[in-house]
Amino acid sequence: MKENMLKRKRATNFRLAFLLMLLAGIFPRPDQAAIVRRTAVLGAITTFDDIPGKPQVLTVIPAAPVALSAGHSAVVELKFHVGSGYHVNSNKPHADYLIPTTLSLTAPARITIGKVTYPTGTDITLPFDPTDKLNVYSGDFSVSAGLLASAKAAPGTYAVKGDIHYQACNDNSCFPPKKMPIQFDVVVSAASKRSSRR
Repeated sequence: MKENMLKRKRATNFRLAFLLMLLAGIFPRPDQAAIVRRTAVLGAITTFDDIPGKPQVLTVIPAAPVALSAGHSAVVELKFHVGSGYHVNSNKPHADYLIPTTLSLTAPARITIGKVTYPTGTDITLPFDPTDKLNVYSGDFSVSAGLLASAKAAPGTYAVKGDIHYQACNDNSCFPPKKMPIQFDVVVSAASKRSSRR
């Protein structure tokens, strides 16, 4: 019964969206068809408050301190976990209207953030539209970023802060984009005498 009600709701949403477009004199271009179809079938964006228990869709796994000598570089690997039954758009979703997962980091003076590398997503299709492929992250995934300590960086601990911006969905609904804070430490040691001579 619950499944039949959901199907009727999806059909109603689709008809309503199409009717509104007719009234407004708007007809989707071919490249917009998937947007209209996805919006109509999923219905309005829901909030986590609508779901009992407010599930933790994305979890940031704390990163260990990154050891770095002055004048040298390293790579930090930031790990994330997407809760069961959910997915987030990859950094390179197939459609422009989908919000990509992006990482932003800010470092203190003497520490430079280098290239951010995202994993390749997995293509999936949802039951209501098997022709529309989505590129997503689910389960565990990692994002890495390069770090460089200036040769003039004093020994000590430097806090790097930032956030990951993402949009989560399940098979029936998408949720508003969110930002989750991220922080990890970079522990800088003095440059070796050999390095300082270069």
